[in-house]
Amino acid sequence: MPRNPETYLREIQRATKYLIDHTQGLDFATYIKDETLMFAVERNFIIIGEAMACLRRDHPQVIASLESKPVVRFRNFIVHEYWSVDHKEVWSTLNTKVAPLQKLVTETLERIAAQRP
Repeated sequence: MPRNPETYLREIQRATKYLIDHTQGLDFATYIKDETLMFAVERNFIIIGEAMACLRRDHPQVIASLESKPVVRFRNFIVHEYWSVDHKEVWSTLNTKVAPLQKLVTETLERIAAQRP
């Protein structure tokens, strides 16, 4: 049975918050030296991508405003080709894509809430 779309969106929101909170103010050199942080960042990207894939499958009308394909592809790359992950690409994605995604997810949750009777 599919989960509620808000549940997936909140998981994405939680993961994006983690990514922003735990990397804010860091530079790439600091990031690359912290293996635990790198694993945590990758794990949160996996969560985001999996939640997006589930939304796309179970609630396509909800995810229409979100660009899910690149997010899911990024997740698949991290999971299935983990040995060749380019950490500069992860860092770039973290710094250019996460905050806008968090904003879109928050707006989507607000839109869903506003549509309730």
